[in-house]
Amino acid sequence: MKSGEVVQELYYELIKRKETDYIVAEGKGEGYQLNWPGKKQAELEVSSPTVSRLRPIKHESINWQETRNIYIEGDNKEVLKLLQGSYRNSIKMIYIDPPYNTGKQYVYNDRYDSDDWLSMMYVRLKLAYSLLSEDGVIFVSIDDREQANLFKLLEEQFGRDNFVAHIVWQKKYAPANDASLISATHEHILLFAKNSRAWSPGLLPRTAKQQAAYSNPDDDHRGVWRPSDLSVRSYHKYGDYPIVGPTGEVFYPPPGRVWGVNRERYKELLADGRITFGKHGKSRPMQKKFLTEVKQGITPDTWWSRDKVGDNKAARYELKELLPANVFDTPKPSSLITYMMKVANVGHNDIVLDFFSGSATTAHAVMALNATDQGRRSYILVQLPEPTKPLSRAAQAGYANICEIGKERIRRAASKIKEESGANIDYGYRLFRLESSGRRSAHTADDYLVEAMLQLGLPLTLSFECHEVADTTIYQAGGLIAYFTDSLCNAVIMRIVKKQPHTLVLRATALADQKKKAALETILSMLSPLTKLKLLD
Repeated sequence: MKSGEVVQELYYELIKRKETDYIVAEGKGEGYQLNWPGKKQAELEVSSPTVSRLRPIKHESINWQETRNIYIEGDNKEVLKLLQGSYRNSIKMIYIDPPYNTGKQYVYNDRYDSDDWLSMMYVRLKLAYSLLSEDGVIFVSIDDREQANLFKLLEEQFGRDNFVAHIVWQKKYAPANDASLISATHEHILLFAKNSRAWSPGLLPRTAKQQAAYSNPDDDHRGVWRPSDLSVRSYHKYGDYPIVGPTGEVFYPPPGRVWGVNRERYKELLADGRITFGKHGKSRPMQKKFLTEVKQGITPDTWWSRDKVGDNKAARYELKELLPANVFDTPKPSSLITYMMKVANVGHNDIVLDFFSGSATTAHAVMALNATDQGRRSYILVQLPEPTKPLSRAAQAGYANICEIGKERIRRAASKIKEESGANIDYGYRLFRLESSGRRSAHTADDYLVEAMLQLGLPLTLSFECHEVADTTIYQAGGLIAYFTDSLCNAVIMRIVKKQPHTLVLRATALADQKKKAALETILSMLSPLTKLKLLD
């Protein structure tokens, strides 16, 4: 039997057994790829258009006119599709904490068939990838059960060269004695960059202990320094020589090592006062590393201890302080996501996206970080309004779905941060609700504005001024003018032409008559020739 036939037979056997693993792909791009029953359908779902729309919910929003934050209730797959035009290549950091496939029943359903879970994640990662900026990164939390498959999905989408780190987060201090086999005290966080060559990690501030390693016992004019080993393990003959100390004592490299510099370079360092033999001149030679000449911070590592970023216990206490009923079983500490933003190098004006937002920890973290440096970072949160279980603490506390928990957490966290810090930052959010084609209600002017923003690739936080003309309203944002009445009168047309907009958005029904459409196009060509006409259905 030929090798291709063997692979094909194995593939069909895997489908029959509903098992998932790497298999060999034949042909020009021969190599390993992850396959599972349903992947082809998932690929089709990525490119299929959405028929849903976003409805603005102004009366439940906070500071609608000025906020740059967004909270969206709805299926994240459809929402990610709708955001493509407005936020493609715009998101600096994505953090998601997806369902872990544990089979346990928390506030919401955390159980998927393995194939369904892979398909669900595949579609969303594909859509999320295009939203990241060229120097953007994605962090994904996951447990032991699915981390191997998740890594393969991310590697397939982002490419092996853009894998950054497999981070281990210490989620709890002590083991659980009721664990059936071995108690898990950690979770995984996978980090990928959209383009690892365009991204650089943020340097973290030194701890007091790390800072204390630097001193200046010899009053060197270059400031504080710390001793650094002058020897290295990799052998080269130019580093194998004796060094004579100030007391005449001769030093050789430690066993199995050589000096990291040759004789000539050593003499240069010695003459420049960059070699130390200790307080009394009798210690092994070390190189002085000055704080002013090293990185102004610490390079992040892959072990994130509870002392450094918080743990599950800290997360529960943090949420309980805001929502005393303890309504969410699996929150993450806001300090964990704040740490991610620092590692991701999220700038003062960057956007952070979380499309499995749960209890809205990401919003809490963004506000908390902004409060420390007066930043203007903003968030986009997406959460399915999954009903809470009837007997859960959340349901008993009056929260009908997860979104109600998230929004209340944002409001209370904002109030707490403002009270404690006094920071003048953005505490608001614009609320949008996904509406499927089968449940569409009548369009309002605000609905049309949102559709216009999405179709024109404008941010959903764009603010419009309202101008009353001939008992109707014209909406304006910079060079964009929108008008949603079915008919156009001369007064409205002349007011629009006078403003010389670069884009004019109208309902298609306003120009259903071809004569009216031709007349308007003629007027625009004569009096506002740079104006582009956009019609909404």
